[in-house]
Amino acid sequence: MYNVDIKPLVVLLLIPCLIIGFRGFLAYKTIDEVTAKVLDKERIVSRSSDSSYYLIFTDKETLMNADSWFHLKFNSSDLQGSIKKGETYTFIVYGFRIPFLSKYRNIIKVRRKNGANN
Repeated sequence: MYNVDIKPLVVLLLIPCLIIGFRGFLAYKTIDEVTAKVLDKERIVSRSSDSSYYLIFTDKETLMNADSWFHLKFNSSDLQGSIKKGETYTFIVYGFRIPFLSKYRNIIKVRRKNGANN
């Protein structure tokens, strides 16, 4: 019989499960609603890859607009185009703001103050 130590294998399998579980926790347990006026917006492109995301600067905080697998949101470009400077919106967001890591809360849904949904 083989005498194999399976502890390293268990650790290697457990780490991705913990990471995915934590991302799922962030996606569903930190949902919040923010009503704010849009001051500006921009697109951020990664230098190391072809990926990009959007930032929306409001009078309350800076929010990120990126696609989200956990929320099945794949319309960040369309959503960014529908958001207008100077308008007030209610944003459904999730996540945490971590300034020194440049992490922002991500937008799931947007509703203009007068009721139009995006």
